[in-house]
Amino acid sequence: MLKLKRLTIHKHPRVRPGTELVFNDGFNVLLGVNGSGKTTLLELLVQVLNGRFESLAEHEFHLSYLCEGVGARCSVDVRSSPGSLQKDPQARPLVSWTMQLDLHGGERITIAGEHDRVVTTYKGKTTTSVQPTDFDFPLSAVASGQLRELDSDNGELQARIHEFSTWNLARFDEATRWFDDGIAASEFVFFELGKGRIEPAIDDFLPPIVGRALADQARLGEQHDDFKLDDRQVEFLDQTCKALGFTSAMMQLELLRREQLDEPDAWSWYLGQLRFRFVKEDGTRLRHDQLSFGQRRLFAFLYYAAIHRAVIVADELTNGLHHAMIRLCLDVIGGRQAFLATQNPLLLDNLAFESAEEVRRTFILCATEREGGRERMVWRNMSIDEAENFYRDYKVGISHVNDILRSWGLW
Repeated sequence: MLKLKRLTIHKHPRVRPGTELVFNDGFNVLLGVNGSGKTTLLELLVQVLNGRFESLAEHEFHLSYLCEGVGARCSVDVRSSPGSLQKDPQARPLVSWTMQLDLHGGERITIAGEHDRVVTTYKGKTTTSVQPTDFDFPLSAVASGQLRELDSDNGELQARIHEFSTWNLARFDEATRWFDDGIAASEFVFFELGKGRIEPAIDDFLPPIVGRALADQARLGEQHDDFKLDDRQVEFLDQTCKALGFTSAMMQLELLRREQLDEPDAWSWYLGQLRFRFVKEDGTRLRHDQLSFGQRRLFAFLYYAAIHRAVIVADELTNGLHHAMIRLCLDVIGGRQAFLATQNPLLLDNLAFESAEEVRRTFILCATEREGGRERMVWRNMSIDEAENFYRDYKVGISHVNDILRSWGLW
């Protein structure tokens, strides 16, 4: 699985220059008072992991980061080029970047984009493509296209690059806005390619397992006007039933329209009107929008986790949740890397540590400072001394994690 190991913020309009953060492979927890930049940092982490920097397009910035995957390490240096905007306000803002991929076998791939061209070097070969380095296009997609042009037969190398992009990653917000907005805007595309082949298009709001199951239903001709899946077929529905004491759950999508493609016997299917139904033990039926806030938030997170299989980015994950639900959420995250902002001591008290170094990498302390009359955000890992002090008290096993943090003035 993808792991973000380090982020250096050389320049950012709201953050102290030279900020460097190291991350734990599992849980990374942001601590700080309200307004100290926890949400800003989560959004920045989403941009880094997506390789897309739209919200910074009009600002001067410079970031470096390191990721590790199954078969390689990927280091990226990315910065803005705001000069073109100053000369021509109508110009499209561009980003310049360098991606270096070090494969475990010792090979190296370097891909650099600047203004209107991208240059790739691999095994002594170099190729140059003329294309704008846009802010809203994932860096890994550009890199993969370049590598395909340079070595079209090497699908494994392209797969390595795709390891370093979670292009659909989103921040799970403090309420259920991510889920509600996604439901309202959802329209999913499936391709019928003849000879019984029906494939879901890649979508950032449809769990892959759901897309495959719906494609199977369409292929078998089980449904024509609507498509249904229940808790026996979909894990996040089953998890919701068990956590909330429901006897069953179902999701439904309607076939909105079919449009023929240019190829013979090829069609696009458009599915929408996504709905969920839950049945309680007494037979009461509830729509997802009739659940209580805590129930709806838990369900939204389980749906989110079904989509984001590599990385979780969640703001106040525990908001509105019973302590048993908090434990379930952490169990569902499992071996994924997670970035969590919290003000809830219950989440902190569910964390476990094996060393002071793990403590240092787990907690990111967020604060603000004023310089020259302007406020900027200050983000840092614990110092070695702070982590060792915390871990010494933690090993004693008497105090809760949140109490130790507060006793040392870390939260």
